[in-house]
Formats: sequence, structure tokens, C-alpha cells
Amino acid sequence: MRSQLIAGLIAATAALGAGASAGSAHDRACMPARIGGRVQCLAPGLQCKRRYEPVYNLYGLTCVRGEDGRFRLRDRLYIGPPVPEPGGG
Repeated sequence: MRSQLIAGLIAATAALGAGASAGSAHDRACMPARIGGRVQCLAPGLQCKRRYEPVYNLYGLTCVRGEDGRFRLRDRLYIGPPVPEPGGG
């Protein structure tokens, strides 16, 4: 189980690196998250699905339809307590 999680994180990181454009306005490191039973990287500018909006909100992101008609993650304006670090106590 743990090896599958690590393999998923490595694959997601590799996919993000392959699809990222150099000099993007959203050069923030991805945040690994479990979305729909799979580990995925979350970062502004990546494609998203509206049904996972509550999960995106936990990471300070929101899923918004862009000018091209596709849903993309964006930073969410939020005032409140910070999200705790995963695994931190």
C-alpha cells in the first residue's frame, strides 16, 4: 500500500514536470492530494473537475472555467485558519 502511494506520487510529479511550461505565471510546487481515489498533484493552472471542489478548497484552490472553456485550478481567496500539514501533529 505504501509503495503504491510512493509510486503514485512519483508518477504524478513526473507528469506535472512534463506538462509544465517554463516561465509559467503559476510556478508553485504541486501539492500531492488524493482526488477520486488517486494521488494527484494540485497546483494553479492544472485541469480540474468541479465535483472535487470540496477537496480543492482544503488546499486553498478552486476549480474555475477559464476563457478556453476548460476547468482549471486557481488560488482561492480565503480568510481563516491555515490547512494543517499532512501527517503533522
